[in-house]
Amino acid sequence: MEISTLQSIFEVNHLQEKVVFLDTQCESIPPGSRLSTNLFSDRLPRVIGDFISQKVYDGKLKTCHADSASLPCRFVDVERGRERQSGKSWINLAEARVVVRIAGAYQTEGLDFRIITPYDAQRSLIEHELQAANLRHEDKVFNVDSFQGLLLVLVLPFPSSTLSPGNEAEHIVISLVRSHRTGFLVNERRANVMLTRCKKTMVICSSPAFIQGPAASTLVGQLARALGPQVWVDSDIIA
Repeated sequence: MEISTLQSIFEVNHLQEKVVFLDTQCESIPPGSRLSTNLFSDRLPRVIGDFISQKVYDGKLKTCHADSASLPCRFVDVERGRERQSGKSWINLAEARVVVRIAGAYQTEGLDFRIITPYDAQRSLIEHELQAANLRHEDKVFNVDSFQGLLLVLVLPFPSSTLSPGNEAEHIVISLVRSHRTGFLVNERRANVMLTRCKKTMVICSSPAFIQGPAASTLVGQLARALGPQVWVDSDIIA
């Protein structure tokens, strides 16, 4: 069974009565708590956490993250980016090259970062481009489904030793790939996973034409609209 087809606890009838919703993202847990402090040690920046709370969790998720970036989410305008089918997957060469430029700048600064994309062919392309640019590529690029972390829902009782903070990084770079059709983005649950992997900042490579057009009603499109036009950066100014 593919990861993308697995049900969440929300969708399993006999587990729903045992679900406990962890409604607060904090950098510390009160002494004596049964929950692993690692689970909450670093969570989403407030602006992203508040958006996800309203759009996905009906406002029930609270964030108490100490933001260090004035604008933790940026969209990079890859105007020339075009989706192209590659086997049963999709690639976007222009986006891949912009992602590599961002990765080069992050590596030079010694930042903790990961790159994620919805499409495995794009993951392979970005890895190849990183290697060609003599940049670190091992354990750097992931398909969204392979980068899923622990959901904010747990079934109790549970042994604390089984808890894991999931896959995340201080800085996340996302390549959406698609430029005409929404594809992956119509799946809100998977898009939610993609948008909730960063501890400090997130950069999303796409274009206003796509985000404000075909993808306007998706979770990513709504995020861009909520944050306003100031979140867009021209790809030409990327180092």
